[in-house]
Amino acid sequence: MTKASKDAIEIHIRTYRSALRSSKEIALSTLIPTYLKMEPLLHPKANSEYEIDFDALFYALNRLSKEILKTKSVVIGQIEEIFLESGYNLKKWQRISASRRRRHIFFDPKTKTMACFAASISDIDDIVNLAIALQVEINKIVKISQIGGLSEEQKFKIEKHFKVPKQETNLKIRLLAGTWVNFSKTAQKWWQTVAKKSKPKFDMVNQPLVFLSSNNHSLINLLDHFCLDHQKEIIKTVEEKCPQVLERVKKRGQDKNPFLIYFISQFAFKTNQELWQKKLNREKRLGIKRIKPQDETSLETQIIPGKLISEKLKGLLVLNIEYPLGFTAFHLLEEILENVQNIKAVYVLGKAAALNTKIGDILIPKIIFDEHTQNTYMIQNCFNNNFPYKFSSGSVLDNQKLVSVLGTILENKDLFDTYSEKEFNIIEMEAGPYLGAITQATYPKSLPQKTVVDLHQPPFDLGMIYYSSDSPYILSERLGEFLGITGVEATYLATKAIIDRIRKIR
Repeated sequence: MTKASKDAIEIHIRTYRSALRSSKEIALSTLIPTYLKMEPLLHPKANSEYEIDFDALFYALNRLSKEILKTKSVVIGQIEEIFLESGYNLKKWQRISASRRRRHIFFDPKTKTMACFAASISDIDDIVNLAIALQVEINKIVKISQIGGLSEEQKFKIEKHFKVPKQETNLKIRLLAGTWVNFSKTAQKWWQTVAKKSKPKFDMVNQPLVFLSSNNHSLINLLDHFCLDHQKEIIKTVEEKCPQVLERVKKRGQDKNPFLIYFISQFAFKTNQELWQKKLNREKRLGIKRIKPQDETSLETQIIPGKLISEKLKGLLVLNIEYPLGFTAFHLLEEILENVQNIKAVYVLGKAAALNTKIGDILIPKIIFDEHTQNTYMIQNCFNNNFPYKFSSGSVLDNQKLVSVLGTILENKDLFDTYSEKEFNIIEMEAGPYLGAITQATYPKSLPQKTVVDLHQPPFDLGMIYYSSDSPYILSERLGEFLGITGVEATYLATKAIIDRIRKIR
């Protein structure tokens, strides 16, 4: 890796973070020069003036929402009060969503303003750079169409998502009071809501607790047995409502996979409300509590009684959150560690990009480098040399090296090549921030920077496990398109391993 390549990323980050300190809107176009010099890996054709990068275009569009195409101004804030103080009454705006990012977004069609909640600096990095990527490609399309250069195939690709725009766009963007204190307030508000809604049944502060960062389906599905008990209804629903799912499964030879029912259940629950309500009723009878996403964090939170895992864990609670984006992980876990008296374990189950491994593999790290702090964490990962299940669809690779990156677009090929040479083959965004919070709960000092941190003896059981869902070198390789049941099998095997670990807690 050339030093200039790394410097280009750092200069771009400093440029937009500094610009966003302004109390006024800034034009996104002023940030494009440093963005292009960075040569983002996920936007390889960014500098090609007349070559449309469709993968980057749709990647950004799916993570911002289609209303971004009508938007003139984007405002980012952490809590509702900040928006109100700045004159944005979001209660009167349209609530919208992005198909591939859990983020609460609002849109005012009168002023063509979009408001995005940010739970950490990672959200800000994400929104800004996705917006830049989108603007670069939209303006390319306009230029090419104005000279009559769009092919019929290109028009077809574009018009599947939106009409070919006639004018170039120059988004304005504004950050409302993006301070560390406000990020902490966001986490505090999230915790207060969770603690309040869990009462009187659960005492989140005093009951022994296992923290799990994963997804909103695998743990509950394995514990409530609903999918197994209602296989016929689930299959019938999918056959009637979305037969193409089963056709795709059979075409790939995955129709005999033992995890098929979990894969297709997601489609059944979306299309059969009566079946979904049955499932929710069973969860309620079992004592499972779902807390809906709040605007600030956009994450579903689940409280699961330990007795569903083992009778000897009757007083224990499992707090499961949908894995957050980047540094939000630090703020949320820090809040939990500050408020809960008896943390028994912290487990992280997530998806990651693969550098030197095959998509679909299960990956278990022992060394984590964090781009936020430049720390290298050496951890006692309870799943290393201790994964009890055979994975028929791929390999289980333990004792691996992982990099927690600043963002999906804030990387370039030279940087990733360097990580690959040093055998860092897992790329994701949350492990480093989580370990930063755990470091503060382990040592009497504040979070260090640019050092090696020994976490072989944390104050609770610690486990991190990932499945490889895509490759940073190939933008179009995404879990939904390529892995299918393989991704579900990896997820559920990893969840089973976590359940087995929880059973051993004393």
